[in-house]
Amino acid sequence: MSINRNNLISVLVPTLFGIVIGAIYTKLVYLSDGTSEGSVWIGVGIGGMIAFLISSFEVFIVSKPYSYLRRLPFWLVLVLRTAVHFAI
Repeated sequence: MSINRNNLISVLVPTLFGIVIGAIYTKLVYLSDGTSEGSVWIGVGIGGMIAFLISSFEVFIVSKPYSYLRRLPFWLVLVLRTAVHFAI
């Protein structure tokens, strides 16, 4: 598995969007009073982690031409991808 600049950008850009969306979501949903439950840093961490894991899975596993998933029937790939996204 080689990491080139395009793959790195394809993972980092969604991760940055996930960080921003996590912060915005936490700010809008939890009216933070300084407690840890509504901490923006929790939203940033979780949003970044979810975006990083999903984009890494898509870039490094699903989109490769030699990927085992490409040889499977569409319905099975859809089920597997849905299971991975649900697990994340």
